[in-house]
Amino acid sequence: MHHKPFTSFIAAIWDSAPPTVTNQDFEALVEGINPGVGLGLHYWIPNPINASAGISAVWDFSKAERFQNDTNKANAFLVAAETGNVPDPINPVINSPWLYEPVLDVNGQPDGQLATQVYRFNSNGGQAPNTVRDARLRVLYCAGD
Repeated sequence: MHHKPFTSFIAAIWDSAPPTVTNQDFEALVEGINPGVGLGLHYWIPNPINASAGISAVWDFSKAERFQNDTNKANAFLVAAETGNVPDPINPVINSPWLYEPVLDVNGQPDGQLATQVYRFNSNGGQAPNTVRDARLRVLYCAGD
């Protein structure tokens, strides 16, 4: 799979990491190699409103160096509710779909204050494999670049 150079560099580091390395460990490693580059983590959690409804994407910048002195850094995240997506127009087999995700409302309040919405487009890779080799599912991509 072809990635942009920085994505290939990150992919090589992640692929060589032992299974005990967490997303947070990896973020700290990348930050140590190239400070200020990593904005945050993107991961999924059970839907906070209804766990049987599937998963919700989290965009978490609360540990980012850019927010280090921000008094509201604990709220520099959002839990998203995907409402629309379209296949990548260039290569939908390799690239993840383009999507629109507004922040999820929980009890009438936004779940996080990072933004009110997320658009993912111009993805470079990111399609999940049909099978997973180990307990960690890693899908690397760059979006919006």
